[in-house]
Amino acid sequence: MNAYRALIRVTCALFVSTWLASAMAPAAASAPEFKNGKAWNGRSVVARADGTWERFDTADHGENGAEVVVFTSDDMGATWSGATPLGTIGGKGWGGCAAIVTPKGEVNLFMTKGRTVGEGKIPAVERFIDIWHTKSSGGRTKWSKPNAVFEGYVGALCNGAFLKSGRMILPFAQMIGGRAAGPPIGRNE
Repeated sequence: MNAYRALIRVTCALFVSTWLASAMAPAAASAPEFKNGKAWNGRSVVARADGTWERFDTADHGENGAEVVVFTSDDMGATWSGATPLGTIGGKGWGGCAAIVTPKGEVNLFMTKGRTVGEGKIPAVERFIDIWHTKSSGGRTKWSKPNAVFEGYVGALCNGAFLKSGRMILPFAQMIGGRAAGPPIGRNE
């Protein structure tokens, strides 16, 4: 019984000291504000040689299709310009983007897009998030028609890379339909 009481006292002392430490800690910094643009999307941000940041995205115009737009920042992302249209790509429902810029300055833009089969209720079985690709040419004045490069259920696209060989790498996670959730990796690969 004395060991039990000692354990209770130690547990209470740890709780109180942890609570006091958190109560006396300085307040966390507020989240950064991104003026003139949607929230931060680091995977579609690239830095130009002059230090200017470019953030690529899509603007959906409903039945009129979508266009690729770019926001710029000359203060390391503290403020952003308004959207500058770069070209029409058509379609609608484009999601998150990841940009890879070639050494010649052209942009390869990877975008997510939802797709359903049947009722579309079960992720990675009836509901999917595919990866599509479009690229610029002519000094970013022309854009290719987007095409699907991966069909499945993906999470957020990660930062990509352009290799010396001309190949591109775009890491992403994929949910495996029908796999049970649980250790060590759950439904994802």
